[in-house]
Amino acid sequence: MMQPGMVYEYPLWGVGLLLAGAAALGALLLGLAVRLLLSLELRRRHNDVAAAIFSVIGVTFAVLLAFVAMAVWDHYNAAMATSYAEAGSVRDVYDVSLGFSCRMRDRKDWRPPTPPFRRWSGSLP
Repeated sequence: MMQPGMVYEYPLWGVGLLLAGAAALGALLLGLAVRLLLSLELRRRHNDVAAAIFSVIGVTFAVLLAFVAMAVWDHYNAAMATSYAEAGSVRDVYDVSLGFSCRMRDRKDWRPPTPPFRRWSGSLP
C-alpha cells in the first residue's frame, strides 16, 4: 500500500532512472509485439497516418513543455521578489534597532544584533 512518506525514501535520480528505463522497455516490447502481430503490408499502409499522429503528439508535447517552463519561471520570479522583500524587512528591523534610546539600550535584556547578522545584513542590496 502506498504511504505518503514513500516519496522521500528513494533518491530522485534513482526514481527518474527507473521510470526512464521502464518507458524505454515498454516501447521496445510494444514495438516487438506490433512486428509480431501485424503484417508488413498493413504496417506499410498505415505508415503515413502514424507519421502525422506522431507530429501532432510532438507539437502538443512541445506546447505543454513551454507552459510548464513558463509556470516554473513565474514561480522563480515570485520567490526572488519575496526573498528581496524579506531581506529589506530584516534591514529595516536592524535600522530601527539602532534607533532605540539610550535608556532602552541600557536595559539588561536588550542586546545589539550579533556579528553574523551584521555581516549578512550588510550584504543586502
